[in-house]
Amino acid sequence: MHNMNQKKHVYVHVLRNLLFSVWSAALITILYTYFFQPDFFQHHLATVLAAGAVSYLSYFTLCCLRGFTLIPATYLTIAGMLFFPPLPLFILTLLGILFSALCIYHFSDSFHLYTFFEQRHKKGIQRIKQAVDKNELFIVILWNILAIVPADLISYVCGILKTDRDRFILGTLIGQGAYSAVLIFLPSYVMKLFA
Repeated sequence: MHNMNQKKHVYVHVLRNLLFSVWSAALITILYTYFFQPDFFQHHLATVLAAGAVSYLSYFTLCCLRGFTLIPATYLTIAGMLFFPPLPLFILTLLGILFSALCIYHFSDSFHLYTFFEQRHKKGIQRIKQAVDKNELFIVILWNILAIVPADLISYVCGILKTDRDRFILGTLIGQGAYSAVLIFLPSYVMKLFA
């Protein structure tokens, strides 16, 4: 049984690294094309935006699935800033983050990630558990705003601890809402100031 769990952890680790590599390559390709071949980018951007609802649905789906890879939402949000207007991007990003956070919260036991995190970050997990037990809402908000570590990790910890779901949702909404608003709206505001 122990050998089987080790194999699972190896597969999860390999899959996570593979997904991160594909994600990074896609983001680098998009940014390279945007900055160094703007005509090519503009042509394909027009094609993507012509798809309308399909492009929004695709972005939302990626936001929902992103949480399972523990890849920060910031990368997808920055890529989305190249394609979508700020308000729809903000709404889709926040809904996708909430969906993935709730999935991780509810299914944290079934992911069997507890042993993975316990082995790699035992002291950190214990400190997080103690802090969340004392002041859940504040910790969830702060964790999501600071974006020092993946916000999905707090979803996992709250799910394992079976914390109050409504407080968890509120904390994620406030924290990710503030972080995403700054990330999405601040650059366009600054650009308008200097335009």
